[in-house]
Amino acid sequence: MPPKIAVLFAATLVFSGGLFGGETFVGSFAEPRDGGTLDTAHSTFDGRTVTIVPRAEANEAVGNVPRWRNIYFAIRGLRGKAPVFRLPLASRRAGGMILANDDTSFRNVRLVWSYDGDGAEWHEFDRYTRTGRDWTDWRIDAQNRHAFTRDVVYVSINERFPVGDFYSWLKTKVFTHPLVEPTPSETLPGSFIIGYESGAPASAACSRPIPDTPLFAFQIREPHAHPRRLVVLVSGQHPYEGQNKIALEGALEWILNSTSDAARRYRANYVTLVYPFVNPTGELAGLWRGTARAPDKDTNRNWQTAVTDPGSDPAIDTVIIHRNAMQKDIAALGLGEPYAAFDYHQNFGDREDAPDYVMHSTPAPRLLAVAARGPVAHLDFESYFRRLTSRTRIADMPSDLSDEETLRGYMIDRGALLPLTFERSVYHDLATEREFGAATVQALVESVPAPAAELASKLAAGERTPMRPSS
Repeated sequence: MPPKIAVLFAATLVFSGGLFGGETFVGSFAEPRDGGTLDTAHSTFDGRTVTIVPRAEANEAVGNVPRWRNIYFAIRGLRGKAPVFRLPLASRRAGGMILANDDTSFRNVRLVWSYDGDGAEWHEFDRYTRTGRDWTDWRIDAQNRHAFTRDVVYVSINERFPVGDFYSWLKTKVFTHPLVEPTPSETLPGSFIIGYESGAPASAACSRPIPDTPLFAFQIREPHAHPRRLVVLVSGQHPYEGQNKIALEGALEWILNSTSDAARRYRANYVTLVYPFVNPTGELAGLWRGTARAPDKDTNRNWQTAVTDPGSDPAIDTVIIHRNAMQKDIAALGLGEPYAAFDYHQNFGDREDAPDYVMHSTPAPRLLAVAARGPVAHLDFESYFRRLTSRTRIADMPSDLSDEETLRGYMIDRGALLPLTFERSVYHDLATEREFGAATVQALVESVPAPAAELASKLAAGERTPMRPSS
C-alpha cells in the first residue's frame, strides 16, 4: 500500500467504525447515524398517527431564540401500516418555525421517506394536507395510500446526502485521484487532515456523544499546466444544509473527470483549493447551524475572529483551523488572493420569488487599486452570472457586507475578486444539486479577460444591478 494511502486509511478508520454506528431506538423512534433532529422522548406513534416533535436549538444568527429547522429520523413498527405523519410547526418543545415563522416555509415543507438508512433512494408521500390559521397552529400531515412493506422507515424533510457516503467518496474517489494533493496546511503527511473539530458529550441538543472529527483540505492541480488563478471551494458550514456537499461533489467530479474542452481549459488555468466539510460535528449531531461543542454558535457568523489558537475557543475551533489553513495555503501557492471563492449553502425557500439565489457584493473600492496594478480577470459579476444562468436557474441577490463575519465577508476583505455564496432550496433532489455544482465551476471557464483600465472604468461608473437588502 502506498504511504499516502496507508496513512489516509489509518486516519479515516473512524468513518467506518464507531462514528457511524447503527441507530438506537427509543420506543418507536431513533436518530439516524448521520444526525437526527427528533425529540424521541416526546414524539409519539399510536399505530395510526406519527406525531413529530423536533428538537429546538438557539442560535446567535437569530438572537438565540429556540427554533427548529430540519427533521430526520427513523421509525419502526410500520410494516403493514400507512400512518399519518403529523408535523406541527409549533410544538411544546420546539417553538415556531425558524426565521419568522413564515408561511412560505409552511406551504413548501414536504416530507420524504426511504427504506434505506443511507438515503440512496428517497420517495415523496402520496398526500399532503396543510391546516391552521397561522404559525401557532399550522400543521402538515403526510400519508401514503398503501402500507409500508418494511418495519423500519427513514423520514426527512429533504433528500439528505449522508455524511458517511460523503467521506467514503472523498477517501475512494478524490484523495486517490492523480490530480489531487494535500495542501501546505496538512498536519499529518499523506492524510489530507488540517486539524480536528471538537466533539461533545450527549446533551439536550444531541442525544449521543460526538467524537472529535477530522477536518480535510486538498488542492487540485494539473501537473503539466501553468495556472495563473486560484479558486477556493467550501461546503458544509450549516448542518441542516446537507445537500451542499453533493453540489460540491458535482463541481469536483466535473473538474477532476470531465474530458470536455471546457474542463481542460479550467484545469489549465486554475488551481483549486477545497475545504469540503467545515462543520462535520454539527451535522453528525443533527443541529441547525451550530457545532457539537456549541450548538448556538453559527460557524458562518464567526469568520471575523482574531483568535489563532483553536484550543483557546473550542466552540468555533473549526473556523479558526480553516482560517489558519486558508492563510497558509493561499500564501504558499503564490497565485495571489483567490479569483473566485464559492461557499455552498441551502435554505428552506424563504424567498418565495427566488428560492435559489447567489449572494454577491459590489467590488470594494480597494479592488480598483488592484485592477490598476495590471491586467486582471473580468470582475463583472453579471458576466459570470449570465453564463451560470445559461446552465441552471438561479436568481442574483446583491448583498454588500459591513464586516467579514461570514466566510464571504472574510474573502472580500482578503481581496477575492469573485466571492459568492450559493443558496439553493433544500427541496431539490440530489441529482439536481450535483448538476448545479458542476454548473458553478463550468461558468468560470467562460469568463472573459478584460484590460484593467476597462475594468476600473466600469466599476467607477457603477454599472451594476441595483442593490437589494442583505440576506
